[in-house]
Amino acid sequence: MLLAVYLFLNHLIINVILCLCLFLCFQTVMLSVDQYRSKLSALSRLSEIVFKNTTESGCEIIDAQLKQLAADYDDLNTSTLMTKKNAETKLCELLDLLKKAEGLNTWIRDTELTLGSDPEYGKDLTEKKLLLEKLKVL
Repeated sequence: MLLAVYLFLNHLIINVILCLCLFLCFQTVMLSVDQYRSKLSALSRLSEIVFKNTTESGCEIIDAQLKQLAADYDDLNTSTLMTKKNAETKLCELLDLLKKAEGLNTWIRDTELTLGSDPEYGKDLTEKKLLLEKLKVL
């Protein structure tokens, strides 16, 4: 039984580590998204200079493309923030589960120590029934 709990805890710890790595990746993605915003602003400023030497139809095309880029950026930013929030939520849930699993592990270890120290353990059927009753009380 204790082995199963240890395996479960190891699996849970691996999941927490993976979530932390994922969270760090999102931090990197968020930096890239912020840099994209800066480049979009610079492109918008440059387009104002280009507009001076461009026909009206050319200006409309450039303006439409800039608006589409800005909308795409907003969608990307919103999606990234939602994904980051979901990852943070899952990480908190995993950490909470890990705390509960550690409590369960402690309880199982204490219970096994209590049962293992019982001198009546497994002598005959009557003593096994008594042990079963003792377990029910625990």
